[in-house]
Amino acid sequence: MKKSRLLFVLLTSLLSLSACGGGQKDESKESKEEESSLLESSEEESSTEESSEETSEEEKEVEEAHIEYIMSSMMTDNPFKTYKLEFDYSNEYFAEPATSLNLDLALLSYGLSLSTGTEASLKKYFEDCGFEVTFVSENYNGSTATSVSYVIAYRKVNGLPLLGVGIRGFNYGLEWSDNFNVGLEGNHAGFNQAAETIEASIESIVNQKSLSEYKLWIAGYSRGGAIANILGANLMKNDDAGKDDIYVYTFEAPRGVAEENLGDFNNIHNFVNEADLIASILPAEHHLYRAGMDINIFNPNYRDMMLEFDSSIEIPALSESYKDEIEIKDAILDRLVSEQVSDYAIADMSTRENYYNNIQPHATYLLDLFFKLKQSTINKIKEAISKLEGLEMIGLIAEDGLYKFLEEDNSFITDDGVEFDTLELKEHLHISSALAVGPGAIALTIYLQNSTDVTDLLNMHYPELNYVLLKNFELLGE
Repeated sequence: MKKSRLLFVLLTSLLSLSACGGGQKDESKESKEEESSLLESSEEESSTEESSEETSEEEKEVEEAHIEYIMSSMMTDNPFKTYKLEFDYSNEYFAEPATSLNLDLALLSYGLSLSTGTEASLKKYFEDCGFEVTFVSENYNGSTATSVSYVIAYRKVNGLPLLGVGIRGFNYGLEWSDNFNVGLEGNHAGFNQAAETIEASIESIVNQKSLSEYKLWIAGYSRGGAIANILGANLMKNDDAGKDDIYVYTFEAPRGVAEENLGDFNNIHNFVNEADLIASILPAEHHLYRAGMDINIFNPNYRDMMLEFDSSIEIPALSESYKDEIEIKDAILDRLVSEQVSDYAIADMSTRENYYNNIQPHATYLLDLFFKLKQSTINKIKEAISKLEGLEMIGLIAEDGLYKFLEEDNSFITDDGVEFDTLELKEHLHISSALAVGPGAIALTIYLQNSTDVTDLLNMHYPELNYVLLKNFELLGE
């Protein structure tokens, strides 16, 4: 693959992926997911006789509810395309022990995970499930590079307190750079810090309400799923609630638990599309894992399933180079730690230590800067890159080439009002451009000869696809 084509694929793929799984800006008018809302909730409550004008808490308890959630499409270019997704709540889901996999609760948890894109939609989802919102993290309307956004809600189920925790996995803006904060040892540093923050909030609410016995329901998608996974494992070690009472459901969660922190956590259910690159990060050589039980929902017939879900979504077939998307994903992961990559010191992530020293500082710096830009500016950068010809694209990899493109020629960052140190930015951009054209990048993309294959790989993380896979998995009863 020519260097100009290679760099174009890498840059535009990153910009495209930023629109999914948390990469979008958390600006209300600019984010597609901000348009998501909960429309209708029809609740079926058991009839009770009112002994007075004031109904008791037990009489008002929502025992069952049908929820319709409207989600904006991420697999189409139509900004007005939406889908109505349906979920059902029942108290009976929490009558079983958390160690029992409940596919109805899994689907309800996926809806909770999807609703985390905005504070309003997450609160509404909890309320439609009969919860009272008791805590909202302050970062929902202003994320930072180290923050985590979440909501904790409370209700009683069959007379026992239930705390629900929804962790944002969409639209988290500056929190995106924390995904690359892996750290040198132990759990993934960024995810673990976020989990500890939420655990402290749970402990505070338990103490405030003087709860001696209670249940926990925790759900998250992508980044939110990784945090939920670590949170569930940490709670098993530190919380008064037993394994049967901590219900954890994660979706497309990256790996973040150190080997020494694994245990018998069969109350943590991780639904994973095996072809999703994001859910397979980091490489096995970094010795990070998911706590609990992994359930693979990938289905090779997903194209037909998506057409049935939305006839306007036609996903092109893969090139003849691959059997399926899992093979593409595995090829990329293999080459992340190949000897060819390792021979190129600046791109070496064959071990966690090498990643920490060679890649993490530059990735976190640039992503922190990137997500301070307005979405309109990001769109301008994407458009400008798409217009570059071969020699112009190659010019980006020259010393200070990316800086010249972003600032000297176009003033994208300055015009957006984002402050930066010129020498520092030049250094990080120069190293990043070296990564983009060194043996590491070539090894990663040598099999991606067709841009359609790149698109298919990115599709694997999109929420509507995984909703369809989860629904069909449920129907099959696997």
